[in-house]
Amino acid sequence: MSEQRQLDQEFDKINQQEIEQAWHQATEAAGLAEQGVQTVPPNLMNWDLKRPPKLQPGANLTKLTAVAERKRSAWHTLGLEMYSKDRVAIVIMSGGKDSRIGGDVPKGVLDVGLLSHKSIFQLYVERVRRLQHLVQRKFKKVVFIPLYIMCNRDNKEVIEDFFRENDFFGIREQDILFFTQGDFPICDKHGKYLLTEKHRIAMNPSGNGGVFKSLVEEGMVSDMKSRGVTCLFACSIDNVLAKVGDPVFLGFCETCKADAGLKTMEKVLPEEEYGIFCSQLHRDIFEDVDGDGKLDAVSKVKASVLEFFEMPEDLKKRRKQAGSSGMPLELNSGNLSQYFFKVDFVKKVAQISSGKHHIIPKSMPYLDTKLGHKVEPPRQEKNARRMEMFIFDAFQLCRSVVGLQVPRTEYAVVKNAAGKDSPQTAVQAVGQLHQSWIINAGGTFLDSKALGFGFGSGSGGGTEGSWKWWRRSSLAKEARAPREPELDGARRRMGLELVLGMGELVRWVWRPFRVARCRSQLAGQGQQAGCVTAASRAA
Repeated sequence: MSEQRQLDQEFDKINQQEIEQAWHQATEAAGLAEQGVQTVPPNLMNWDLKRPPKLQPGANLTKLTAVAERKRSAWHTLGLEMYSKDRVAIVIMSGGKDSRIGGDVPKGVLDVGLLSHKSIFQLYVERVRRLQHLVQRKFKKVVFIPLYIMCNRDNKEVIEDFFRENDFFGIREQDILFFTQGDFPICDKHGKYLLTEKHRIAMNPSGNGGVFKSLVEEGMVSDMKSRGVTCLFACSIDNVLAKVGDPVFLGFCETCKADAGLKTMEKVLPEEEYGIFCSQLHRDIFEDVDGDGKLDAVSKVKASVLEFFEMPEDLKKRRKQAGSSGMPLELNSGNLSQYFFKVDFVKKVAQISSGKHHIIPKSMPYLDTKLGHKVEPPRQEKNARRMEMFIFDAFQLCRSVVGLQVPRTEYAVVKNAAGKDSPQTAVQAVGQLHQSWIINAGGTFLDSKALGFGFGSGSGGGTEGSWKWWRRSSLAKEARAPREPELDGARRRMGLELVLGMGELVRWVWRPFRVARCRSQLAGQGQQAGCVTAASRAA
């Protein structure tokens, strides 16, 4: 096939009228953002009342740490009950291109440096398995939580092969479905398509906002309906500490009777690059106000997430008390990229496109048609523009949206190859979290050196009794271990891997005849690492 014919086919795949309209709308929206946007912090919900607080139009926020333990426990139980009734599906969004971490390997398959060498996909799936176990233990019912993984056209085959090679990490094959999100062409700053080769247009995934349309068009919503699913938990693939399918969050959203919800964390510094959950004045929202069956253009306060790169500088730095650097930021609810949606709402969004697109500058090589060869622009030169839709733009179709603000210990993303938000910082965060589990369960450390497990769900659930035993017992007894979702693999290996202090790897073997042989070695390594262990006390 000739290069011209291949290029013609590339153009035929593109709805040029839709792209042109999206480009003009996105350019217009960017101009409005530069002029300033009207935003206010979310309405804080008071859960000390006997009845659930009434939702206000726009954004409504609950701080989990301010909610009584009894209420949090009730949300957790309700979330597990929703799973027991087969009402919940989990969607993992892995359709983005991860150019910042190098290579074309999907982020979810990467070994980020954990001792267990587990990929983010494996961590996520094993947390789903843990949910299934919790439901079975509480409700005496075997459940199979359906998992839907959004890919792009370039990485779908790689991701599918990765799951097959690893036997789907213990989940039934029929319960993991893969689907593909759409693409948008990449343009220059004037809106002209860029080429990567003479016969190929530069394309980029359409953003996580395309998840609604893809779920419907690729048959995922039909599959959900056939399983009795009424709501879904959706999350991005880059957070190694994500509580995938968090039952507390699900129970919270269900209690609020919300069509949509998201998890947030407190933003402390203006330069932290998180989208902000807030209420924002939206113009030209289309609703049937007078009941005549026609959509009318109105202006309303709606829940929004304002992306960092779209925020004016003064809004990023604005604090609750002007001129006081010690006061919290006025807009400080950072988006965790974990969402709750009703399935019926997903179908509604897919049918009524918000029409909102975002233009994101980027640096990328391209084929210069005049010179006849590829041009590699300087990294600081943002020569290209990619268009994306964001999943949270669907909030404008909701009267109210609820947010649950959780501790920052639920956030450790992998976005860069080194430095901030890199595999190194993510692994460090995992180690710090696991260290806190042991301390909270009664363990003792003589110094601040990090301790990390080859497993961890992000919740620490079930560690209390186990680690109290570990602190009191001798190695000669059969070892017990935290009942975490990733533990099944460790049990099959008949061992529990710990990292003590400087990275020394110690295998705590469960077979008594091997324990005696390891006693002195374990004691020495435990003391060197500064960790008071049963072995060091026995010695």
